[in-house]
Amino acid sequence: MLVEDPGKDSSVSSVKATKVELLKALMAWRQGKSRLNLIFRFLLGHGSFDNNDYRFNLVGPDITGSESELN
Repeated sequence: MLVEDPGKDSSVSSVKATKVELLKALMAWRQGKSRLNLIFRFLLGHGSFDNNDYRFNLVGPDITGSESELN
């Protein structure tokens, strides 16, 4: 689980919700390195659109819609 503050709840295994961590999780799932063979992406938060690409706000740099696609 990717969250804003992983230290807030130690009962749940989580990492900081950054672009790097999100892309790592998606790639691990795609390459079969994840224990899960089914993934649900729930993005809760804020986003924006700059007339070119959609962005989802994360801790640090935001991820764009094109970056989050699994090619």
